[in-house]
Amino acid sequence: MSRGKNNTRKRRDRIHRNIAPMPPDYKKELLPYAVVKLLTGAQATPNYRMKADLVRLVWNNEDEVLHVEDYQIAKSVADQIWQEQVEAKNLLPSLNTAPVALELHLLAARYVRKIVNSKVGGKKKLIFIKDRSGCGYWRMVVPARYIDPGDYHIDMAETEVVYDYLLEYDVIVVQRLHSWREFYTIERLKRQGKRVVYDIDDDIFNIPDDNPAVRIIRRDEQAAARAIMDICDSVTTTTEVLKQKLGCPEKTVVIPNAIDFDDGYPARYLGSPDEWKRILWMGSPTHEMDWHECISAVDGILKSRDDVRLLILGYLPQIIAKLVDDPGKPYWDARVEFSDFQEIETYVATTKCLRAEVALAPLCGNSFTAGKSNLKWIEYTGVGAPVVASNVTPYKEDIEHGVNGILASTQEEWFEAIMHLLDDSDEGAQLVSGAVKTIEERFDVKRVVKDWERAILGA
Repeated sequence: MSRGKNNTRKRRDRIHRNIAPMPPDYKKELLPYAVVKLLTGAQATPNYRMKADLVRLVWNNEDEVLHVEDYQIAKSVADQIWQEQVEAKNLLPSLNTAPVALELHLLAARYVRKIVNSKVGGKKKLIFIKDRSGCGYWRMVVPARYIDPGDYHIDMAETEVVYDYLLEYDVIVVQRLHSWREFYTIERLKRQGKRVVYDIDDDIFNIPDDNPAVRIIRRDEQAAARAIMDICDSVTTTTEVLKQKLGCPEKTVVIPNAIDFDDGYPARYLGSPDEWKRILWMGSPTHEMDWHECISAVDGILKSRDDVRLLILGYLPQIIAKLVDDPGKPYWDARVEFSDFQEIETYVATTKCLRAEVALAPLCGNSFTAGKSNLKWIEYTGVGAPVVASNVTPYKEDIEHGVNGILASTQEEWFEAIMHLLDDSDEGAQLVSGAVKTIEERFDVKRVVKDWERAILGA
């Protein structure tokens, strides 16, 4: 069967998805193949999927994605071999033959091994096993940028918790595990003397029936999660409320979600770039029911004004989709700008481009949501949008009404707050400025990273 140029096969490593640099032993095993591909005509495309840290390689109709750190190793080795072997020995005519390819692979493996060994040296190895959601980004990727490596070589991966893979590491940080297979793997790793830290940012033991996660994390999964936390050396979480709910306060460390203000965020009020005024909301399907807190207010605003649009990133709530399709509400037609979820790095890059007059953080007040963090307020502040949030935990603890955000309890309060910020850019700028000040003092990753180091390394 022939393959057209648009029918490339994607190479899928069964463990490592190359969203982050490969672990040292994986570099030694896999990068020599990338070197040979580069020597034999692979096309490299940087900034793959708008991610500055990813490079795409296309070779013989195969599609492979490398972290830029791994690509640079492969590229430097390929350049060295090209000069020392291909050009010096005139191997170009026979470059694609099996004997020469095998010789180049063996040479590449030797060079890659030398580079990796010089980099890792005698350091202990720490790995973050991050999930593919915002939790993995904010709780792993962002703090890891500022952890002092000291005597540690730090890796990060989106991977299953696999025993053989993780034996390479001395310290392992995992997220939201809740299966017995994962429990037994962690148990075996603990018997080998590994330090394991468990990070969790949601109260998975009190999920409401209307939350989609309830179909995934049931009683058996909850029991497995508790068992995993019991055998881990430390548990990290986002709030004091959640710490008490997890059931192991003696080993639980509260580390708030934090933002990296050096990561391209304007953190200042900009407003919409055209004649429209925009109301921003970002979220996932788990926040569907939260829209009931403010939907009547938003509906009333779109009905009364023809210069406002709703900007949604992530998930299009069904309650919004129904309003758009409702023939009795024609004023919703063409008033919603929507972009769905991409991989988290692309999602975060997209948020930095958003501009709006006001951002919404509605949240139902119940036992489950009381365990959540104020991350949505932090994200919106990074975008440069003033926030109207539900007057419930976790927002009311950090948002000072009228200073760094606005708290709303009724549909009338939501309506008045949103309308005010749509028209008063000076007020919006002041609220963003106030929020930035608060977040710099309490939720800047450079301030909380020492807490991560103590929890993870046991320092």
